[in-house]
Amino acid sequence: MDKKEDFKAANNNLKKEIIDIVLNELIRRKIIKKGNSIFDNTKELLKSYNKLKYSKKGIQKQIKNLVNSKDSLDMKASLSSSLAFDKEIDVKKNLDTINLRILDLEQEIIKIDCFIDFIDNVLNKIKDNPDYELIERVYFQNENPKDIAIEKECDDATIYRKINRLVDEIKILLFPGKFVDEIS
Repeated sequence: MDKKEDFKAANNNLKKEIIDIVLNELIRRKIIKKGNSIFDNTKELLKSYNKLKYSKKGIQKQIKNLVNSKDSLDMKASLSSSLAFDKEIDVKKNLDTINLRILDLEQEIIKIDCFIDFIDNVLNKIKDNPDYELIERVYFQNENPKDIAIEKECDDATIYRKINRLVDEIKILLFPGKFVDEIS
């Protein structure tokens, strides 16, 4: 094996590890379910996409509130330099607890950003598909496929078929290893 093939193999292994980490985290967060087909999990992931973005804003707000609490505790500690030793220890414990929570929340944001980037990269690969707008409308804008069918003057089964074809494409891009496992 030459260096190029070694690099390619290492790169494929790294991609598989990242996908496994993302999958395990999605299962842990109950966004996808272990027993479901990858088709169903892909649909669930698409439905949760906006919720992931929204939850990031909530976490950022929590961090801001914790930083304000921490600043308040810092100010109280500095104003009363004659704090009793026990109270000084309590303030330090509270500050440590707040700092740890902030770190945990920052790690959550990093994970969410990874999920969003991962999904965005996959979606960018199919954006040229003429039916891509259906994914955005159904999964991100929560439009009813039947209403879209009326608007486009076609049978709703046609809309569902087009959406399912796109979900099939997305599932292969999101979960290539799981797809291979499912068909073999």
